[in-house]
Amino acid sequence: MSSKGAVSLRIAFLTSAVLLLGLTNASPQPARQKERAWAPSKPATMHAPALSFGANLEKEAPDDLRKWANSYAKGDLREKPLDPQGTMSMVDQRFPKASEEARDAVTFLLFYLAYKEEDLEQRMLAARLVDIDRETKEITRQLQIIWKNEQSRAASPTQGLSQEQRLAIEDQVREMESRLREYADERQLKSGRFGTSRRKVNALLRLIAAVHPRMQGIEPAILKSVRTE
Repeated sequence: MSSKGAVSLRIAFLTSAVLLLGLTNASPQPARQKERAWAPSKPATMHAPALSFGANLEKEAPDDLRKWANSYAKGDLREKPLDPQGTMSMVDQRFPKASEEARDAVTFLLFYLAYKEEDLEQRMLAARLVDIDRETKEITRQLQIIWKNEQSRAASPTQGLSQEQRLAIEDQVREMESRLREYADERQLKSGRFGTSRRKVNALLRLIAAVHPRMQGIEPAILKSVRTE
């Protein structure tokens, strides 16, 4: 790819991010004005070609680069708001000797790995929410059985319980109620985290899906030329 083509690619990369993520504070250079007219359509939930390209980048990346990229994706890209412009600038500074195309590939790889990490987090949160709901339902069922048994005993004096048995049941009920409160608090917390994670997953999917067509001509093997030292 020519130098002019590489510059155009990086312009498109940043412009896509601005359009998709609403980064109004990203001030484009005058040379980028023409590219701003391009507005990608909303992609499907899963963009197979873009994800496949990202997977191939991960496969072709040297071990040291893959290790660094995974660490960055799990750290800065997870903990901070999505900032394509900032990430591109970081990659440019981190790999000044790499070609424009190689730095584009590294940037794409970072967002792909960030998507994988956030998607895993989303799935883990969803699984935990399912567990919480199942446990809550079971405890509620057990409490209903205890309540029905108590109603039956109240209707039949001969089925009364000893003081020791009654105290044991009361302790059991208090423990169950305490667990229900804990589950309710945890569910509220994890539901909020799940919503945030899902929005970030969708944003990353939209980003890599929109940028992928502009990566044509860049082979994943280009990452072999990138040195982390």
